[in-house]
Amino acid sequence: MPLSRHLLLRAAPIAVLSLIVATLFALATAAGDIRSERRGADATARMFRHLAGLQADHAEARDGHLRALRDIAASGALRHLQLTLRDDRGVVLVPQAVPAGSEAPGEPAASWTIPAADGAGYRVTLDWNPRSEESEALNTFAGQLATLMLYSVLLFAGIGWSARRALAPLRGMLAAIRRYGHAEYDAALPPTRIAELDAIRQALQQLAAALAHAQASRRALSLRLLDAQEHERARIARELHDELGQTLTAMRADAAYLSRRLTHDAALRGIADGLSRHGARIQQDVRSLLHRLRPHGTQPGNGPVPLARMLQDLLQGWRTQPDSRTQFRLDIELGAVAVPPALALALYRMTQEALTNAVRHAGADTVQARVVANAAGDIVWCVEDDGRGIGDLAAALEAGCGLGGLRERVWAHGGELELSAARPDQPQPGLKLLARFPGALAAQPAAVPKDPSVPTPAKAAHAVGPAPARVPELA
Repeated sequence: MPLSRHLLLRAAPIAVLSLIVATLFALATAAGDIRSERRGADATARMFRHLAGLQADHAEARDGHLRALRDIAASGALRHLQLTLRDDRGVVLVPQAVPAGSEAPGEPAASWTIPAADGAGYRVTLDWNPRSEESEALNTFAGQLATLMLYSVLLFAGIGWSARRALAPLRGMLAAIRRYGHAEYDAALPPTRIAELDAIRQALQQLAAALAHAQASRRALSLRLLDAQEHERARIARELHDELGQTLTAMRADAAYLSRRLTHDAALRGIADGLSRHGARIQQDVRSLLHRLRPHGTQPGNGPVPLARMLQDLLQGWRTQPDSRTQFRLDIELGAVAVPPALALALYRMTQEALTNAVRHAGADTVQARVVANAAGDIVWCVEDDGRGIGDLAAALEAGCGLGGLRERVWAHGGELELSAARPDQPQPGLKLLARFPGALAAQPAAVPKDPSVPTPAKAAHAVGPAPARVPELA
């Protein structure tokens, strides 16, 4: 149904009802005017009857007629006229109800003499009295104005109520639009009988479906890109291991052979031993690089990822670096559940990036990492440090590929990343990275292949170096 027709159908009975109420009010006003006219006509008839009695009755009855005439004049029931009665000596017996001089002087409406039976006489004067007509006109105008105002108030109130009822679905649409702004595209909109609003509802739902599809496609693309990165890292690690590893091994073997053959020349033997040591150092650096590219030899699609061992080795690698004074702590509370391999690799890469930023860029003395699974199947990941922090978090997310790439990983796996100061009241506020992955864990059967590096209790805290105080429970 079109909106205009809907409003008209609702406004028509309201207008009729308002008209009925206004008509009843006008009829009540008219009935009051009729009663006033009737009282005036009755008072005029009684006035002439008592005036006739002054002429016909004897002297004792005249006092009653005079009292009645005074009451009629004082009551103000006479309409359009004012009565004045004088005796033959000019003494006023029945004064006017309106004080003399209050009206502009003019010719009286009528004036005559009533002779009495005993020879006395009375002078009757009827003057115009416009006040009753003015009052009646004023009352009529006020009644009409009140009727119009009442009709207008009722009509506008009815139209307003009808418009609110007709446009009520807009509130749900606005709420859905606000949810769409937060990437919540599952907001359902009930159908409405208004054709225009229903067309808007359908357009909003189509837009939400398109946005949801685009977001799902972008998230799938991000996952494919991340998976491609892991595959490329695994390929590079394999080629480095196959090519550079064999070459370095051969170089060390040749250097050892030269060292054994050059026993007679100490200088050349020292050079050969130096070459052997340099080869060993390069080989160790290559192993470290291979471990960063493909920790524990994992690669996508190879089954469960030993997340706990990978994170332990990662922190241990940072701890054993030369001149390292940073304290590290790792808490893992996953219970008897298996983290999906893709998410486990993402958590590892996120921790790797966070540790690099904390140690190399923030100058942190303490870094705390934690991975927790709650009863709802959510995974919460957190890394805190006491470094110099970041002044503009929004700019840091947009600049480079560090925090921006970390946020992209979290989003690709359906999570939410929060950045804040770890110690906002300290000179070095540090940085707190907190990511939540709702419903990331699937139920795990009782017989779960256990990583031998994980301690027996389900809740284990892994500390590298001196252990600071326990990390407080995550919000």
